[in-house]
Amino acid sequence: MFIFPDSLYCDVRMEEVFQTRIAFSFGNVQEMLERRYIAAFIRVFDGVRWYYSATSSIDAIQEHINRLASIAAPSQGVTEHPVVRKLENHRENLLLFSGPESVSSRSIKEKYDLLSHYFPVIENYDHIRYWMAYYIDELRKKHFVSSKGANISFDYQKIGLHIGYEMSLNGNQVKDSFSYGTHAYRDIETQDRKFANALNRSVDFLKRAKNIESGRYPVILSPFAAGIFAHESFGHLSESDTYQGDQALKERWVIGKQVAHKNLSIVDDGSILGMGYTPFDDEGTKSRKTYLIRDGVMVGRLHNAATAVDFNENLTGNARATSFEYEPIVRMTNTYIESGKKPLCLLIGEVDNGFLIETIKSGFGSTNFTISPAIAYRIRKGTIAEPVKISLLTGNAFETLFKIDGISDEVSLNENPFVSCTKRDQSMLPIDFGGPYVRISEIDVVG
Repeated sequence: MFIFPDSLYCDVRMEEVFQTRIAFSFGNVQEMLERRYIAAFIRVFDGVRWYYSATSSIDAIQEHINRLASIAAPSQGVTEHPVVRKLENHRENLLLFSGPESVSSRSIKEKYDLLSHYFPVIENYDHIRYWMAYYIDELRKKHFVSSKGANISFDYQKIGLHIGYEMSLNGNQVKDSFSYGTHAYRDIETQDRKFANALNRSVDFLKRAKNIESGRYPVILSPFAAGIFAHESFGHLSESDTYQGDQALKERWVIGKQVAHKNLSIVDDGSILGMGYTPFDDEGTKSRKTYLIRDGVMVGRLHNAATAVDFNENLTGNARATSFEYEPIVRMTNTYIESGKKPLCLLIGEVDNGFLIETIKSGFGSTNFTISPAIAYRIRKGTIAEPVKISLLTGNAFETLFKIDGISDEVSLNENPFVSCTKRDQSMLPIDFGGPYVRISEIDVVG
């Protein structure tokens, strides 16, 4: 396909992308966009430094290879360089979304009608003061080839529906949303009941939610909230390039260290068909299940080839780029807390006075984290009681990891294509997170 230069390592990542975006505000169209493009990212390595180039002209790839090779310093021993030796060499074709399963086979009018058919549901609610609705889809086909002989093709598809709304009644307000993500178009056509249930939950919150007294309470996080906590509190810390050049951080976070309660295990796995599905990363490494924490002990980190060599650890398949314009860096894929042994009813039943956090508006932080709940409930004497107004949950992430004293026995991923991750200058990277219901023995709750 390409003529690779002698005495240099080279790889080419080609991306064929189809995208749709439709946005409404109060029933009025704000945006209808459909686009396609094919582009590529080229890397050359001479054993000392990397040389990069990106192009939206596939016919010009060989020219870009030659130009990068002309400014590199060829080395006869480059194939024996530890980073080049670390890179995997797969030849595989893994296309799941061709033919009628492809979102590119559906017209934008069909997608417009699909989104519009949800509008009568929301228009039946008198307390709605504002709403916006979005439909997005993306089909991304990647083809990766390298001078080591790798030749990989795979695709990824996501489809999403998001309706955000604000309700008010007698001076009370609630801001919430309904989101649904899938990989199959047919699934997104039949979410009317789930949407109505979300609206009814918001109306109930609007009418019955009570204020609380700030303090330290036991709290149960929903799978969505628990997933964000795992992503922010430990996921980013597990990205090994965080440690490069920081010996003190390396010495603090060593494999084998107890970092959480013994019942907690956190995993990253790009092979799962979630929103972070990455069967091969952008260096051609096959994805795999990587434990970050197992039974409370730090047992793994996420790597690209360079960091795996630096730490003398195995590849994990986490070299990812947001698009063809960027080089791959260490990023999460599908990150989740593994299931425990208790049914949810028992987790709740063991709480005398605390809260259940069902949905959240936002969550961020690393060493210290903050979660802003949207819908939450009082737990009183082991029973879910009235909805409550909570401004913030806040705490030290590493102290909180040791206060996880209960984990439910079922795991679910968020599956929300509108959720993404930002790192350095690369934003909007598709990721997923989730887990079971997770109980924290005490945490600061602000009313």
